[in-house]
Amino acid sequence: MAPRLPKGSPLLLTASAIAASSLAIDPLVGVTSAGLFPAIGVALSSRTNRSSRSSGEAQRARITAFISEHEGAHLGGIVRELNLGNHQATLHLSVLEAEEDIWSRRDGRLLRFYSKAVSKFTPINELPTPPLVHAPDSIQIRLLDRLARGPTGGRESGPLTQGELARVIGCSQQLVSYHLKQLAGEGLVQSERVGVRKRWRVSPIGLSVLQTGLEALPDGPDSMGNSKSVSEKED
Repeated sequence: MAPRLPKGSPLLLTASAIAASSLAIDPLVGVTSAGLFPAIGVALSSRTNRSSRSSGEAQRARITAFISEHEGAHLGGIVRELNLGNHQATLHLSVLEAEEDIWSRRDGRLLRFYSKAVSKFTPINELPTPPLVHAPDSIQIRLLDRLARGPTGGRESGPLTQGELARVIGCSQQLVSYHLKQLAGEGLVQSERVGVRKRWRVSPIGLSVLQTGLEALPDGPDSMGNSKSVSEKED
């Protein structure tokens, strides 16, 4: 049998102090029956959750403000302009819709979002459209303009292929491919596969954006319409 320490022994007092310290009550973290360290974990987890909620609310406030300034914006535009991930943006948008701060409607392949300031019963043709996001003299507007004008009587027939667009615009196919994908993601152009190639045409929304872009040019729409394409000059 191990010898018992007498009352008042320094060793006994030290052991008692250590045991008591593991159950000391901290006003910030509390105490559990398992000791101090699990309580610290619970407190840190609680603080992390509060911080996460605060961050989420800030992101949703950004999204709400953006939609209010860009009524009709679609998911891709929101992700790009606010530098969010697709999953992150989708999650926040779902929360905002559930709280009725925003609402959405399907527009072809796109899902467009509106603030609660816009009535859900607004006729489609009276809904606000997103402001122009492309510079009026950008390659995107040049592509839309070329697709809107269609064939010129030269070698092109019907909607144009990526290669034909590259030739008439005067840039590489890789650059045209990149911008066509961007425009398609915004619902401004549409494609159809003919044989092994895709042929591109401008969409109704693209025509609206094109008109806005051309009107913003210094000399109006005629400044681009009067400039002949490469194929027209060759023909």
